[in-house]
Amino acid sequence: MFVYLQKAPKDKLLIFNVKDGWEPLCKFLGVDVPDVPYPRKNVGGELMAMSMKEDPIMKRMIMETKITLSIACALLLPGCYFVFKHFPSVHIKSWFS
Repeated sequence: MFVYLQKAPKDKLLIFNVKDGWEPLCKFLGVDVPDVPYPRKNVGGELMAMSMKEDPIMKRMIMETKITLSIACALLLPGCYFVFKHFPSVHIKSWFS
């Protein structure tokens, strides 16, 4: 155990797990438990999902990724078709053997 946990006065130390909710925190502070639920941000990655929806930089990154992938597919698919149409000796099986 850490030294500061061993030496801290027990009445001034709260080892708190956010999963426990308001009760232990409010009891330690000597206040009433609020009527509102304990805030649970980032439950199951909620913070990242919220950031991706609201943050302008994340929105732009997602948009640019979609555009880049669309352009790559638009260029790659016709190129593959051209190669396999005009060079029938090129077979995928020969790439892996």
